[in-house]
Amino acid sequence: MGKLIFFAVIGIIIYYIIKGKGQNKEEYKDDAEFVQCEECHTFVLKKELKEKNGKLVCRECYENIR
Repeated sequence: MGKLIFFAVIGIIIYYIIKGKGQNKEEYKDDAEFVQCEECHTFVLKKELKEKNGKLVCRECYENIR
């Protein structure tokens, strides 16, 4: 009976390790994607781009474009 509980606990731990690694990779991949600013051509994180006049631009260009 003790061996059965031991292997069940080990199986659950392995399951959560494998499940956790898959989710973290997807989230990290989305957060770490770099895209080029269409105005100054520097690379910034995709989540930091803003749209102005139909272009995706970085924060600095967004503030300076008229």
